[in-house]
Amino acid sequence: TTAKAKGLSNHKVLYGHVFRNAMLLVIAGFPSAFIGIFFTGSLLVEVIFSLDGLGL
Repeated sequence: TTAKAKGLSNHKVLYGHVFRNAMLLVIAGFPSAFIGIFFTGSLLVEVIFSLDGLGL
């Protein structure tokens, strides 16, 4: 509300303040999601192709 009171448009408020702060959470959560996908994918490949590796 302070940014709007200073005369910024809705577009500048959304992308300059809201979007930037929301992306911090997405970027912070990306490594943990990537690690989970990596281990799940490697386990799936090991089971399908009967390879020894990280999982079974």
